[in-house]
Amino acid sequence: MTRAEEFVQHLCDLDVSVFSCRPGVKDEFTSRPLGWSGLTPEGNAARIAAAQPGDALNGLMGGRVAVVDVDIRNGGDVERVRALLDGLGVTIFGDVLTPGGGRHFYIAGHPDLATVHA
Repeated sequence: MTRAEEFVQHLCDLDVSVFSCRPGVKDEFTSRPLGWSGLTPEGNAARIAAAQPGDALNGLMGGRVAVVDVDIRNGGDVERVRALLDGLGVTIFGDVLTPGGGRHFYIAGHPDLATVHA
């Protein structure tokens, strides 16, 4: 199993809804399946099995898992955010380099942690 497959399996184990989409479209948001924000983990196996080579697998964040998105193109500082999370005692269990050179830090969610889909 690859590291990516292991990561997706961990998300599934945490009851995160997983879905696929085709990359390379003009607007990344149009490639999400209809109703993506209401998907449930029960459909994960079928959605993962239907993914084709080159598809991106995505997790619906919020709830048990949250993502801190550090966008360096808009002034984000990866090391500063990493230090801040460390200072708060937040465990980063996933650290993914983004295409723009920033980072997605995957952390435990919390009911008081707002979810924003910009």
